[in-house]
Amino acid sequence: MKIKNYKELAKIAGCGVGTISRYFSGGSISDDMRERINAILQQNDFLFKKNQVQTNVTLLIFDKTSKWTCQIIQFLANKLANENIMINIVLINEDENLFDLKLQALQQQWNMKIIIFTSYYEEVSKLLKKYENNINVLLFGQQNNKFQALYFNFEKIMYQLVTKIASQTKAILYLSLGTEWKTLYRGYFKASNDLNLLTNYLVLTGDDYETDVTLLTNTIIDKHIETVICVDEESYFLVKSIKKLDCKIINVIFEPNLVTNYLISNQAIKINFNWIIEQIMIFLNSRTISDEQQEIPVEIIG
Repeated sequence: MKIKNYKELAKIAGCGVGTISRYFSGGSISDDMRERINAILQQNDFLFKKNQVQTNVTLLIFDKTSKWTCQIIQFLANKLANENIMINIVLINEDENLFDLKLQALQQQWNMKIIIFTSYYEEVSKLLKKYENNINVLLFGQQNNKFQALYFNFEKIMYQLVTKIASQTKAILYLSLGTEWKTLYRGYFKASNDLNLLTNYLVLTGDDYETDVTLLTNTIIDKHIETVICVDEESYFLVKSIKKLDCKIINVIFEPNLVTNYLISNQAIKINFNWIIEQIMIFLNSRTISDEQQEIPVEIIG
């Protein structure tokens, strides 16, 4: 049977046109009605669906996601909104039952694509286990060979950053205020080793400002530090608060278009957003399963 429009589909399903509209837009309808409409669409030729160009996209964001990642999400959401794409943003945590409920509900919606944003420190493999090899899921932020994924190679980024800095100075301090970013540190350590630089690594607790200031000041003075690489906002503000220090400050995680006025760095990472949008559009239009792992291109500038 050929179904030409919402009205005909609503008549067959035994519901109103508004229910059909909510079905296609990802709105709220009963599970029974959703299953009934699904069955009708599978058994019949819905002509309107063939001409429907709008795609529904849900950005699934963990509540621990870094501010930096959230800024990227905001940028991408604005871009996608200009491409005739309906955007849903859903905040979740690592509760397995809640995660399953959210993802299962989303997968029942017609023409729904899901982009799961993860931070570097989140272990999400267990949560994603039952959804592997899913044509409608893209992982953003981590490598996972069971999903199509876009990711930042933070080890490589740090290696390139240190290499660029080392052409101007040899005394570099890696500074963190409680952030355990192992991939960044591996890049820093490897670059320092390859370039025969002394590794200066300082992780502060952030529990006591005066203690942190004293430790940081003494380290910079005693080791004649000329450049400080800050891997989080907190460490950046700590360095900036010490007025008498004369050293360059590098924010490893900030892209010029995302940086607000109070975050100023001598160098930054320029993210190729056009490439990201291009890959996401390919994913949205794809009808084949992919496990391609793509490294997001970046450029060290400044």
